[in-house]
Amino acid sequence: MRFKLSIKLTLVFAMIAIAVSVITAYQAFSASRDLILEDAQQQLQDTNRVLATRIENAITRSEDLALFLAANRHMREYHNPGDRKERYDSISEMFEQMLTFNANFMSITFIDSRNYNRELVSFVRQEDSLRRIPLIELKELSHFPYVFKTLRLKPGEAYRSPITMGKIRIVSSDSWYSFPSFRTSSPIYNGDELVGIVAIDVDLGVTFNSLKQDLPSGTELYLANATGDYLIHPEPNKQFGFLLGDRYQLQRDFEALSGLIQQPREISFTSNHRFDLIDLTAGAFMPIDYNSAGERNVLYLGLVGELRSLRTMTSHLINELLVNLAFVTFIGIAVAMLLGRFVSRPLILLLSAMRSLKAGHTHDFKQLSINRTDEIGALSRSFKKMAQQIDNQMLELETQRQSFEHLSRHDPLTGLPNRSYFLSILNHDIANSKRLRSQLAVAFIDLDDFKPINDLYGHDSGDDLLKTVADELRASLREVDTVARFAGDEFLLILNGISDQEAVASVIAHLLERLAQKHTIVEHQLPIYASVGISLYPGDSESANDLIKQADQAMYKAKQAGRNRYQFFSDSPNE
Repeated sequence: MRFKLSIKLTLVFAMIAIAVSVITAYQAFSASRDLILEDAQQQLQDTNRVLATRIENAITRSEDLALFLAANRHMREYHNPGDRKERYDSISEMFEQMLTFNANFMSITFIDSRNYNRELVSFVRQEDSLRRIPLIELKELSHFPYVFKTLRLKPGEAYRSPITMGKIRIVSSDSWYSFPSFRTSSPIYNGDELVGIVAIDVDLGVTFNSLKQDLPSGTELYLANATGDYLIHPEPNKQFGFLLGDRYQLQRDFEALSGLIQQPREISFTSNHRFDLIDLTAGAFMPIDYNSAGERNVLYLGLVGELRSLRTMTSHLINELLVNLAFVTFIGIAVAMLLGRFVSRPLILLLSAMRSLKAGHTHDFKQLSINRTDEIGALSRSFKKMAQQIDNQMLELETQRQSFEHLSRHDPLTGLPNRSYFLSILNHDIANSKRLRSQLAVAFIDLDDFKPINDLYGHDSGDDLLKTVADELRASLREVDTVARFAGDEFLLILNGISDQEAVASVIAHLLERLAQKHTIVEHQLPIYASVGISLYPGDSESANDLIKQADQAMYKAKQAGRNRYQFFSDSPNE
């Protein structure tokens, strides 16, 4: 059976129309989805870096407190002539207060090196109470590695033990509470004489539970040692498996991390299935230095989260593309049926027009005899309409792509640049300042008492407060400056072309005054207070990541100093 030429032409043009529609739809889908995936990975990496900084700060703070206790006069002079009971009571009170105000401290012990390294004063946390160990229960600790390693240290040095599994017996339920812990210790010197050791047992689980509360829903936190064995895992039975005869390792659970142990570095990944919309996840892992007294070690911190927002956006995108694809395909087939009737010059002209359309070029439709009243004229007009509709569809797809691109670079609530876009702007401003030999400042702003306001007046009030802060920050800055939302109730500023530190202080002080005025937040008149940390380029650093990290550290110093104030990184103590 031989088909007529009109049928053959109809089939050919219909296939071309469908192919163009499918290719266009696939390219639009692939480009939009890849853009959102890259942004999701970048957000996880940025969040992971912030968490790593907080963990390092928590560990460093524990060591700083151990050094502070080691320098205490009553501990250094405990064996000196005089009222030893007064020193004992003072040390006991100091240990009790230290445990009270540091929920992650599980015990503090004063070890007497002059008495065979026997415990002299020891406080432990038991459930919701603190207990001073009676004299009869105090032990000799010379056989513990941390004791003889600490005794080798010089004044002002501290030893940090490997992270292991700690246990506390819960008397009320006759059970055991297990937690990841490490011990930090420092020698106590009275002049040149070594008189003892102060040791603090730290529960890392408290720190990580606090960090988990700031993570988005569906995001899980992981911590592994240098060999990849889990120290913290969403499934508790996989924690410290290597101590119980089982090996649960991150390089076995995540294929993308197979080379992480051999070559420590930052790694981000997503699920391998390109069209998987049900179990779509992303992850980011990075190494953290965990060194102590010349002993080098490393930990691996990671985040893995479900991309629920991406799943929703991708589903909507597919639905829209399918509708557009069906519409364009229908038009293409209808036009193809008309084109199939022509076998002469109009057919050649139409083929030429189709080739131009497929190549993305414009075409002069006057050559298609649009004004004719017969079938050729009707076919020519239909083809013109199809071409215009395809152009409209392409324009619509381009508009959607631009919308997704804007969403990937801006915070949807405040309209401010997000973290990844802010980092790009900061790198550009640093390069510009270097070329002009000028200075810039990075300010890290964290709202004070945001959570109580959010809990008291509701999430709508929290969103309204964040938008109000964003508006105030925009209104307070020049066009050459930049304001971005970093995460939660945290914002970042770039002040370009600053003259000196006093000029930055004036701008930040004015900004805090504006925020402190009462604002209408969901029918409530509320002042807004914030703590601000400031780092300067090039004085503090020439790296964008370091400037942000330094501003973050300075902000925490401001909070510790009383909140609603600013603090320069260069003026921060112990830096």
